[in-house]
Amino acid sequence: MPVSHALASTTNPELVINKLKRHWAHKENLTLSEHADGLRIQFSRGRCLLTTQGSNLVVQLDGDDEAALGHLEAVIKEHLERFAPRDETLTLEWRRG
Repeated sequence: MPVSHALASTTNPELVINKLKRHWAHKENLTLSEHADGLRIQFSRGRCLLTTQGSNLVVQLDGDDEAALGHLEAVIKEHLERFAPRDETLTLEWRRG
């Protein structure tokens, strides 16, 4: 199962996670679950774990295959950048492996 991770600096990583959680709470094709280690999102072809580490947002993905992982990277990146605090530009750079 291919994996990818990214780290993004933001003044309020919890806010970004909460905005994403509210946005996706009504979607039928995924499952959200909160854990002590962060927010887990189960998609049809992969999984995402969002955690905080100080002022960093930590994203871990695993996809069912390379195509699914690439799709998840694009979807998560687009949404997290959209939900960044208004005065910030959130940049995610994926690292495979």
